[in-house]
Amino acid sequence: MKLLEGSEKDLADAGGKFEAASKLDVSAKFKEYLGLKGQEIKKRSEHDKATTAFVKSFQSEKDLEKVNTLMDDYVKKSGDINKEAEDLMKKADQIVKDNPTEFKSN
Repeated sequence: MKLLEGSEKDLADAGGKFEAASKLDVSAKFKEYLGLKGQEIKKRSEHDKATTAFVKSFQSEKDLEKVNTLMDDYVKKSGDINKEAEDLMKKADQIVKDNPTEFKSN
């Protein structure tokens, strides 16, 4: 649980830093990329938060029917969050692919 909670916090912090960096004086495409990466990382933090909540509920629940409902709800929510994060990652990756001179390494 501590690892999940730590990951959730670290990802939220990192996402915030990416979003803050997107406000720096850099090219428009780089700003867009940073903003998308910030949103993606925050989604991944949201996933960890949902996982933490699920595990806590799962551990304390004794009613099998409620456990099944918890699992079904978690699987749907987890899938939705992961899809959103993956979509954001793909958009950011496409920006890099479409603008190679903006993202060349030195």
